[in-house]
Amino acid sequence: MKRLIPQLFNQLLQAGIANSPALLNKNSVLQWSNNGTINQNVVEHLNSYLVNANFHQQNQQGPYEIHPYLAREEEHFDLNKRCLLLGTFPPNSYIRNIPGIVNPILNPNLANLPNVDFFYGNMASLWDCFGIGNNPGLDEILSFLYHNSISVSDVILGAQRKNFGNGADEEYRNIVLNDKLINVFNSNSKIENILFTSGKLSNLQLMLNGNLNAGVSALKGFIQILIDHHINFEISGDITGNGIYYEFNDFGILASIAQQNNHLIWWIKTTKKKVRIINLPAPSGNANQQIPSAPLFFRWVTWVAIQHNIAPPVLGQNLMHDYLPQHNIFIQPYTTQYKRDIYSLALNDLITLQTI
Repeated sequence: MKRLIPQLFNQLLQAGIANSPALLNKNSVLQWSNNGTINQNVVEHLNSYLVNANFHQQNQQGPYEIHPYLAREEEHFDLNKRCLLLGTFPPNSYIRNIPGIVNPILNPNLANLPNVDFFYGNMASLWDCFGIGNNPGLDEILSFLYHNSISVSDVILGAQRKNFGNGADEEYRNIVLNDKLINVFNSNSKIENILFTSGKLSNLQLMLNGNLNAGVSALKGFIQILIDHHINFEISGDITGNGIYYEFNDFGILASIAQQNNHLIWWIKTTKKKVRIINLPAPSGNANQQIPSAPLFFRWVTWVAIQHNIAPPVLGQNLMHDYLPQHNIFIQPYTTQYKRDIYSLALNDLITLQTI
């Protein structure tokens, strides 16, 4: 259990929320949810919370939640695939799709029905980054995963939100991690690449010594799982995977960041295998403001320009106002074009992605 804040959980008990976990620890949560399934205990707990007027105001903490897809869609966590797409935990909109949830729902902090009842289905922006549109059907998503040899999962099995109406990663507290992810490093696992949509190598300096209190991301959660299971691993920022590997400590992280040189790729190596880590740009629109200032964005613009035989931008030039609007090869919103290119390269052309 990480980011433990017992008072958030105790306030549920004090308010009389029914069918809460007996204790706030991993074993209790797993027993309560029948090893991470949305069983009758979880449904009755959520219903009791949703009808309780004490939690209808804004900025109220949430009930204890179990991931809706990890158990239900376990077949899609397939270690025989080439890539693993790894996120954190879905926004609370998934609750509307759970059979047996009270109707009508009076709690105003519950988000609207998700676009797709599946991983990354709330706004489906990630699937748009992969080029299959922002309103895909489930069949389209599953076909995409199959044809690109992608397995999919999340790092959080259970959690409570500090603010029930906020789906941001930093809101998660009292976390139980998805320990099944440790199997990625089994000798018979065929996973070569892990695609993360939140977190990056430089953020890991804030979570050394097994501490998630600096904030949650899919990457930090995954590293925490390795630490919890006492897996000895080394990291390297050499994008080829053939450079020097370092211990996971302050020096090793700084050395790996220097190796990486603002690229998206780095590596984790255990005694059994090594896996390429690709930190994709965050798919949400909220992250777009940071993209134009990223070194990789400038290198991407340069790469696109060279591909089309036009003069690349000058270092320091204002891309968004003085360069991109002058060339019709760049299509607004530029951040969407950028993300689609990077996501496509991550699946289809890692050599080019390494050289941008």
